[in-house]
Amino acid sequence: MIVWLAMLGVDFLLNGALFAGMYLHGGSFFLPPLEAFRRIPLGYLAFLVLALGIVAMASGHYRRMRTIPDS
Repeated sequence: MIVWLAMLGVDFLLNGALFAGMYLHGGSFFLPPLEAFRRIPLGYLAFLVLALGIVAMASGHYRRMRTIPDS
């Protein structure tokens, strides 16, 4: 859960601070505001799945390393 919250914090920082000027000026490559707003939950769900996968891989790797017998 902490990993997911950290990812969301970085997302807010990037989109709210760094890219804010780009969103204000717009462009042909940006989605319309309503469509972009609809896709936000899907993006955060993808962050959650990615964070769970990272934690699962990291904890599984740690467990495997602990079970290797010393030579």
